[in-house]
Amino acid sequence: MENTKENKLKFYALYHGQDVEVERNKSGFIECIKLKPLSSIDDETAVEVARIVKGRYGAKEGHSIIEYILNEEYPNCLYNNEGIQLYFYHIQEIFDFLRSKGYLTSFHDLTPEMIVEYGWCKLKTE
Repeated sequence: MENTKENKLKFYALYHGQDVEVERNKSGFIECIKLKPLSSIDDETAVEVARIVKGRYGAKEGHSIIEYILNEEYPNCLYNNEGIQLYFYHIQEIFDFLRSKGYLTSFHDLTPEMIVEYGWCKLKTE
């Protein structure tokens, strides 16, 4: 995906209505948004991710699921090393949830690192 205004606006639409910090230029237009890196996910968020897949898992499993999704080229169904079954709809729901919490996720074929390089967002450091 190319670094165009149109694509940048599509990316921003994913975070519309979410509680994220916005940097604006002098004209009031969005210059970039500030998002949290996935490496900063806390246990509470990880538990919620695990619940999306199956309600009985805890923080350890949630972190494992996040790690697996981030490091794999995934088909429609996959398994991680914990034997947890994930389907595409789980992954979409997980990404939607993480974006709702202000985390930077991939977008089309762009990795979080590429999105930062394009200048569409800055990573928050807390």
